[in-house]
Amino acid sequence: MKGRKRQVVVDTGGRMLRAYVHPANEHDKWGGKAVLEGMDLGLWPRVRKVYGDWGYRGLRGFLEALGLELEVVAHPYARLCP
Repeated sequence: MKGRKRQVVVDTGGRMLRAYVHPANEHDKWGGKAVLEGMDLGLWPRVRKVYGDWGYRGLRGFLEALGLELEVVAHPYARLCP
């Protein structure tokens, strides 16, 4: 759908745990925070790390408060190092 972004939380097997749809003019950081805020992490006690692209690095402090670690993963062609 044009004009929308989707934030999706999946496990390492690709199973969807939670999703959030928001306007495309909203930054990924805020969409990422919204999708993670309402999660009951007690349902997934083994979740320790969140992988995200460059747009999510502003969530590092928020995730640390939840007891999670953020790993920024860049595309190989982007030539960016976190």
